[in-house]
Amino acid sequence: MKSPNAFFVVFVVSVLTACSFATPILDPLSGDLDIISVNFLAEVEFLPLPWVDSQAEGNVAMSLYVPYIHPSDQQGDPVRTDHTVASVGFDSFGHTAYDGGSYNGALAIRVGNNTSGNITFAATVATFHFENAVGDVDIYLPEFTLAGGQIIHFWIAADGSSYFANSSHGAGGPDLWVNGESSGEVDVIISAEHIAAEAVPEPATLMLLGLGTVLLRKKRCCSLEKL
Repeated sequence: MKSPNAFFVVFVVSVLTACSFATPILDPLSGDLDIISVNFLAEVEFLPLPWVDSQAEGNVAMSLYVPYIHPSDQQGDPVRTDHTVASVGFDSFGHTAYDGGSYNGALAIRVGNNTSGNITFAATVATFHFENAVGDVDIYLPEFTLAGGQIIHFWIAADGSSYFANSSHGAGGPDLWVNGESSGEVDVIISAEHIAAEAVPEPATLMLLGLGTVLLRKKRCCSLEKL
């Protein structure tokens, strides 16, 4: 007959397996997005700084934006543009962030490589200081590599997780769900199509993993004592 500990270990393994196959569905970070700035310089920090290179000064940039669709031609075909909340330039000294204005909507981040060579951004936590109820937001961005001329987009979830903005999970434009009208704010849907760029275990999952490890060690010790 199996011991209660063995049954509990089986339960923990089952829960962890289920969690590994679960796709997170999170609400997007949205609201009145107005970054705090002094003399148009926005308050943005990175830990660690993801990229510095004096040879490509001014040619690698990040922007925080709210996607927007508007009809811009006579046929009424919707054309995508962006409301830039803030922009960040990288150079040999670090980074400089500029205030782009206040917009209401869901936040996305775009990084562009205007150099002729490849660049690799290190994984980082970017802290953006917003006005109003949004407050300070810590956003996790994974490591990624861009070829010359490439652009990558991320949706940002309310908990600071970042999500690839296209179903191929690579560089390129975002997959957009647009309202039925030919103009208006883009309906950002973080769903199974927007897979987490970096899965961060939830506290409950970590606790189960820790308990399972402790019980496995305890069971092994008891087995050795019986020998």
